[in-house]
Amino acid sequence: MTENDPQYWATLLQNAWMVVLAIWGGMVAYYQRFRSQREPFSWLVLLGELATCSLTGVLALYACMEMDLSWPMTAIVVALSGHAGGSLLKMADSMLRRRFGLILGSDQNGGDRG
Repeated sequence: MTENDPQYWATLLQNAWMVVLAIWGGMVAYYQRFRSQREPFSWLVLLGELATCSLTGVLALYACMEMDLSWPMTAIVVALSGHAGGSLLKMADSMLRRRFGLILGSDQNGGDRG
């Protein structure tokens, strides 16, 4: 696709909107944790939260595209994955280690069997 193709811009805007939804979900999660735990506000923690929720949102977007989900359902999954953030990454990491641990040569504790 080139920049002259209208479909290029439509796809770019849809994907950008999905990233915004993921970030929004991450901000809501941070705000809820901030309010419930009464921890002091930290720009660094917020930045880390936004980076994490952006990553999980993009990964969820690609997974939804691969499964041919509708855009409204994709938006729901992306926003929820942004809200889940780091816990979703930990769950995916654990699942991949269980599934591919033998192939990749690592043990259950994440170390190399070397």
